[in-house]
Amino acid sequence: MELTRREALKKIGIGGLVLVGGHIVDSNFSKASLVHASDADKWKQFAGSKIVFMSEVTPPTAAIKAKIQPFLDLTGIEIEIIEEHLDIVSEKVGIDVRGRKGAYACYYSQDKPIGGPFHKHATDLRKFEKDPTLPKVPGGTGDDVWLNRFLDVTGRFFGEEKIAAYPYDNAVAVMMYRKDLFEKYSKQFEAEYGRPLTYTDDTTWKDVLDICKFFKNAKFPDVKYGIALQGREGWGGQLDYQRLSYSHGQWLEWDFDDFFGAEKPGPCNWGDEQSIVTMGKYKELMSYAHPDSLTNDWSGANTAYITGLAAMQPQYGEFAAVVEDPRQSKAAGGRTGYAMCPKGTPDWIVNGGKAVNGTNYGIGGIAINSWAKEELQKAAYLFAIWSTSYETQMLVLKDVGGTPTRKAVFEVPEVKKAFERETAPMKKIDPVEMDKGVTVSEVPLMPNALTYGPILKGIFTPHVVVGPKIPKFNEYIQIQTSEIHKCVAGFKSPEEACMSIKEKTDKLNKV
Repeated sequence: MELTRREALKKIGIGGLVLVGGHIVDSNFSKASLVHASDADKWKQFAGSKIVFMSEVTPPTAAIKAKIQPFLDLTGIEIEIIEEHLDIVSEKVGIDVRGRKGAYACYYSQDKPIGGPFHKHATDLRKFEKDPTLPKVPGGTGDDVWLNRFLDVTGRFFGEEKIAAYPYDNAVAVMMYRKDLFEKYSKQFEAEYGRPLTYTDDTTWKDVLDICKFFKNAKFPDVKYGIALQGREGWGGQLDYQRLSYSHGQWLEWDFDDFFGAEKPGPCNWGDEQSIVTMGKYKELMSYAHPDSLTNDWSGANTAYITGLAAMQPQYGEFAAVVEDPRQSKAAGGRTGYAMCPKGTPDWIVNGGKAVNGTNYGIGGIAINSWAKEELQKAAYLFAIWSTSYETQMLVLKDVGGTPTRKAVFEVPEVKKAFERETAPMKKIDPVEMDKGVTVSEVPLMPNALTYGPILKGIFTPHVVVGPKIPKFNEYIQIQTSEIHKCVAGFKSPEEACMSIKEKTDKLNKV
């Protein structure tokens, strides 16, 4: 009886039917043959399988979801992309990995709320990098291909050599401010404060407080508040407070290297003199900020800014795509300036440290679930290297203003021109309603690139602060932000709030 081609291939070990993710996949390659196969065949080896990617709702994921066809054509892998708020992502990923289910073959791994608690459940990506049956990504995946220490932030934890995630989503804080309003009301501000109303990289938090007082007290018809903050309980509030606290003496919650974190963090620094001074200043700043600032996350603060209620917001660069869209934003059309976050005020520093432009971020990684089936892990790895590749990051940047993590993207001449509004490539937009006060017909092609100048200054020492990578990060930030809320609301003094954070956090970490 004559053998079919498939039967013959199966007998000599070059192919056959493989069960991958509940699907029957026609594999025409054995491991031995894949080692010498073309890259095209290596990309296609899991055609017919299905993987699930659990992600926060972010610009890169939104763009990739809309532009997923190139990945489907390249690999033949079906991918389901689930987008949720970060809190829900953390909860669902935690349930999945702790239950050893492996339902999400790959997941969005923010460095602290997901990476810190769950990095042990992520597959060491070096395993796939060494696998000769998998394709290599152009440009590689080593430390030097990403922005400053991004691989440390997303991939390395607690002194381990393991790489738990690749840098996927780059959300670095900058100050966005209404240049038009600053110019319009500069003379009134100067008459009251003795200096022009401007914002530069040397603007301090004391200057910001003065600006907030000015706008709130003046009752101008086109803006009500000086700033919209992000004080919501949880990670949003921790990041919001961290920018202020680190800028004053480079204060940290713990003394360990926050790029790598600590599995056993030891006693925290809450309750020291600097923490108490900063808490008092944050409370004062909140009293002059947009009234929703204590409950805003990043999206809430951005809404206050783009609707014209606030003249400033410390915000993540990825939001520039919305800020620069005249169909959504009153701050579009060249009205917004971008700069580093405020510098510390020397008079507010009591620990002898430096005044710096405290810059923090959430560098979202993409991790592979170690509890997924081996074939699904490899299929998910193909998605990880595709989604973080130079080509895909350029595609995403131009589509919805994505947030690239590879150095090579920032070195492209077209992208460099987009750093400055005067030289930025533009694209036509549909006419917008006149009642929004916007008449421009063009917007920057890569709006997020307008933030890259201050970002590329802020991510380096001494300005950058990563924040505490610890196993119980999510429990810690609830303690911190809850006590900050009590202080701002007047239920506790700054000293009482800081000492309570100290007591509860040390107890949490069994100190």
